[in-house]
Amino acid sequence: RPDIFVVMSAEGCEKFHGELKPDGILIYEKNLVHPTFKDGQRAFGIPSTRIAESLGRTMVQNIVMVGFFAAVTRIVPRDAIREAVKASVPAGTEELNLKAFDAGWEYFEKEYGDPAKKEEEEELVAETVS
Repeated sequence: RPDIFVVMSAEGCEKFHGELKPDGILIYEKNLVHPTFKDGQRAFGIPSTRIAESLGRTMVQNIVMVGFFAAVTRIVPRDAIREAVKASVPAGTEELNLKAFDAGWEYFEKEYGDPAKKEEEEELVAETVS
């Protein structure tokens, strides 16, 4: 059973959502998928298709989602994933794909907050109280 489930279509969500662990993370395309949330599961939605369209190419929707996934999970450092994206996309599309990645990351920070900033703020509060 997956710890993290990324879903970009209603059909995929309907078919596999029950497989997500009870304490898993659901990452979804919020304009196309309207999942039901289970207690204990955390869910994060992004309008990745709309964001890709705003960049001029719906084809980069998957890279928008990669950026969002990276921001949600923080499994791998941002720069490392950006380099992997840059190295894996067709020549001549690097700039567009990096913009797509950054748009996904920035959407997470705008909508859900930057965990690093929250941690810094909590440390400052703790220091002030001490």
